[in-house]
Amino acid sequence: MKRILIITGTFEIGGSRTSLCSLLSVLDPKTVEVDVFAREHVGPLKDNMQNCRLLPESIWLSHRIIEGNIASKCICKLLYLLRGILQIIGIDLFRLYNWVGGKIIDSDKYDAVIGFDETLPRFVSSIPAKKRITWLHCDYRRHINGGDETAYLNKIDKIVCVSKFAEDTLLEVCPQYNNKTVVIHNAINIENITAKSMLSNPDVDKLFEDDKKFTLISIGRLDPVKQFEKIPALAFEVKRLLNGTHKFQWLIIGGGNDRVKINIENEIEKYGVCGEVKLLGMQSNPYPYLVKSNLYVCTSSSETFSYTIHEGLALRIPFLCNTFPSASESVHVGQEGFILSLEEMPMKIVEQIKHPLKIKECIISNDKILNDFYNLI
Repeated sequence: MKRILIITGTFEIGGSRTSLCSLLSVLDPKTVEVDVFAREHVGPLKDNMQNCRLLPESIWLSHRIIEGNIASKCICKLLYLLRGILQIIGIDLFRLYNWVGGKIIDSDKYDAVIGFDETLPRFVSSIPAKKRITWLHCDYRRHINGGDETAYLNKIDKIVCVSKFAEDTLLEVCPQYNNKTVVIHNAINIENITAKSMLSNPDVDKLFEDDKKFTLISIGRLDPVKQFEKIPALAFEVKRLLNGTHKFQWLIIGGGNDRVKINIENEIEKYGVCGEVKLLGMQSNPYPYLVKSNLYVCTSSSETFSYTIHEGLALRIPFLCNTFPSASESVHVGQEGFILSLEEMPMKIVEQIKHPLKIKECIISNDKILNDFYNLI
């Protein structure tokens, strides 16, 4: 049996953590033994980590101590203050701190150490390990924004990209890593999603009490790349085209950037769609909302792997997706939904309100994903 250590930033809701929860839930505990270390023990997904053991916080490796005693918290804070002061004067102890921290948690006893999002190569490259792996869930060009991470990636043995698009953006910037990149799509646990979608929620029941109202839904963190601030204008155009013949609502689920939230709220007021567009904030379980919706809409300017589209398909919810490079990966246009520009969406939404697309049961297999994962370690 292989033993692996997976490192994540927090247990907050987000794409990489959701995909980690799904991957863990479908792993075979007889094939691989998994420990998970989070740099901060905060967030609602902590209780969703299956088939693994959660490691405690570390004075050396944690950003800050959340659950420790007062002495631990003070020592952790003092160490990080000291490191920050030394870094200002040109002495970077980051590698030493993490090497010591890795020794304390015996990181080199594992067959592989995995940094499960794109912010962790520097961290993973510093700790002792037999094999180092990092996961990329992003457009790498956007992530580094002109920076250079080759000093860290040179020490990584394998770079996993969650889509062909993610791999292409990495190799565009760093073609030298062609031989150590691999594409592994995010796992989808249909049974878990279906079970969570059936949990009762009075807030959901209230939103869907009018069964004649067509519901669109968009889910994701409040970030400029999601382009949620454009939804009110789209809803206004849909409302104009319908001219009172049909009722609809557009739900936006997600937390994050407060400026983005204020911008969305201002656009809702500007276009007079307060009755149609509803900003619901972060929901630890969005699936009861998703399963009752009629259409999932992805307005993002870029996605490496639209996880929520696939979750919607698992619940037989068709989609509309903006045109970005990875949009067509692993979805069937025309059978399960449509890829089109934002400008074309209002007309297509009206079409779907009047003549909804009915999709068949979506068969999603994790067999190849799991096989590739086991071979990776």
